[in-house]
Amino acid sequence: GIQSYNYQVERGTLGYAYYAVTVADARGNHNSLIDSSVRDGPIMENAFDPWIAEPTNVQAVYLGGGTTNVTWIDQIGAEGESYHVWHAWTKLSAATNLSLEATLVAIIPDGVQYALIPIPIDKDRLSYYCVTSVTRYNHLGATYEDTRFQQNCILLPVNEDTLAPAPVTLAQPMLQGGQRVVLLSWINSLAEEEETYTVWRHLGTPFDDNETGNISDDDGWEVMIDHYEPSPAETTILREVYLVAELDRYTWYALIVADEWSNSRDSLSNRSNAWLVHEDTTGANAEVTLGPEGEDGVTSGALKGGDYRLKILSNEPLQEFPQISVYTSNYDSATGAGSTFTPEQEITRATPFLSSDTHFIWDFPIPNGMQTSDLVVEAELIDDAGNSRTLVWENWSIDAASPTIELFAPSYDSKYLYGDDIRIHGVVTDDVGLIEVKFRLIDVREFFENPSQWELVNDVSPLDTPDNTLIFDMKEPSATFVEPGNHKIEILATDTAGNEKLFVASFYVDHCYENLSGMTFCESGSTPFQEETVEPAAPPDLTSPPYIIIIAVGAFNVLLLLFAVLMGVLAAQDPTKKKKKGDDDEYDEEDDWMLEFMGGGGGDGDSGSAADVRADLDMDSTPTRDLSTSKALVDDDDPFSTDDGETKKRRKSKKEKKVEKEDDEDSDDGDDDDWGDDDDDEPKKEKKRRRPAKGGKSKKRKTIKRKKK
Repeated sequence: GIQSYNYQVERGTLGYAYYAVTVADARGNHNSLIDSSVRDGPIMENAFDPWIAEPTNVQAVYLGGGTTNVTWIDQIGAEGESYHVWHAWTKLSAATNLSLEATLVAIIPDGVQYALIPIPIDKDRLSYYCVTSVTRYNHLGATYEDTRFQQNCILLPVNEDTLAPAPVTLAQPMLQGGQRVVLLSWINSLAEEEETYTVWRHLGTPFDDNETGNISDDDGWEVMIDHYEPSPAETTILREVYLVAELDRYTWYALIVADEWSNSRDSLSNRSNAWLVHEDTTGANAEVTLGPEGEDGVTSGALKGGDYRLKILSNEPLQEFPQISVYTSNYDSATGAGSTFTPEQEITRATPFLSSDTHFIWDFPIPNGMQTSDLVVEAELIDDAGNSRTLVWENWSIDAASPTIELFAPSYDSKYLYGDDIRIHGVVTDDVGLIEVKFRLIDVREFFENPSQWELVNDVSPLDTPDNTLIFDMKEPSATFVEPGNHKIEILATDTAGNEKLFVASFYVDHCYENLSGMTFCESGSTPFQEETVEPAAPPDLTSPPYIIIIAVGAFNVLLLLFAVLMGVLAAQDPTKKKKKGDDDEYDEEDDWMLEFMGGGGGDGDSGSAADVRADLDMDSTPTRDLSTSKALVDDDDPFSTDDGETKKRRKSKKEKKVEKEDDEDSDDGDDDDWGDDDDDEPKKEKKRRRPAKGGKSKKRKTIKRKKK
């Protein structure tokens, strides 16, 4: 008759319960079949209050790297429970349909109180997390999970970001070889906050034949700048990678950006966020040659006087024209020693050859007779990378002097008989060095010369002889020369600079033999002509002494010719038209004397008397000038006078010549007694007239030529 029963629920019980009633008779037979007619439930039994069947202080923090950390405090009043971690896009409540709006992401046993929730990649989301507890709550088999979400959810959503940021474009790196740095620059990303940048380097070929790749695809990538975090104010980022000296290689540089959660995109693209850079910290190198213009230059050796071209061949393009200095090794601007070919205190640059950026030239002269010294070429090269290098070459020597040849044998006075050997012996020296010394013999014939081929001399120099000295010694049979006489030998020496010296010497070869009597007979039949050894001289010019002498002699001959013409004109004139008064008197006196002598007196009858003799004695006591002497002095001054002192007159007939001849004989007979003829050196005396003889006519002293007995 009892139809109800009150069941006391145990403290801490929480959950849904089912109740059923079965019947048993007095004998204990029990009907255990429970169906819906005898069962009721579920009935919510909550003996857990005021406890809350939920964990407390639920927190969720996104750690980055695709992980969220959810923490809580275990609930009170339960043992052996487990915790469910729920993820939702919205805040959960009692009315939430968990199967549609929430996702169970973790089941954690009691005592742990946290869960690490992985986040799918490429997600950028706001998430809610709730934690529920599951336990039996004094039920024998059933468990209960409180899903009212009263205190077991985070209040605000957590930002979970596994989405990699967009790639950042890396500007083309710039190499500054002079500072040995690579400059890297890019634009700071505006889509990210608190992002970091990492610079990678690869020394190989990470892409092979592709244009794209990934950092993780190749182990050769190394970090150069790790997680650089710029300030918000930086819009353009500039970083430097320092290099070591003497590098010449190609290197890949890549830029990877990571957001604040370390999400990064490792993909690479050529010329976008990856660049190939030529790391060049090695200065340019060059080859320098010197040679005459139009000819191939030499990298070393001796240079003679002349015009030269300096060629600079660089192994890489140059940023600037080379700055050069060319001078002798002993050059000192302070003391003035040595020589410089480039102007002092000026910048001299070589010019490009045909617009080339690796081939440069510069022309300069080397004067003849310049002092021997080493030539120094200094050039400063700056390549396209900015590397500067100063190179110095000292491989040349200036040799503007010709070699010196001393020939000891044969000499100009050497004479070789038939069958003798002609010894050719001498020494050649140079201030730098010799290339070759050769000789040839010249067989001098009557009408031509027959030279032999050039041959190298026989070098007999000792081992310790310097390179600039050569001693030669050899023999040549005299039978080489067909005809006896003077023959020649030519010796040509060439030094390392190309200077040549030709030496010519002559010697005598006579074909002689000795007969049975011991006497020697030579084909020449005479003493050989000794010709001095001569060296070819430079051709004379108008200032040479021979030309000066010839010009002077020619001018003197012209003056003599003019003087002779003038004298001829004067001599062609009639001297009778230019007689002076004194000359007429002289002829009159001579004529009177002749008449007196031939007539035997002056016509007064006193000729030959005593008075006449006394008068003659008186005249002899008075010194008078002999007219013949005066006449002779006048004739000596006349360059056109005859040998006998007579004045040149017009051409006479044969009859006149005969009479004149007789007069000359008479005049010559009287010269024996003339006292003034032998003293031609005395100065001329004043001419005095004789005292006139009786009868008014002047008398002249008679000269009588006595016949020899």
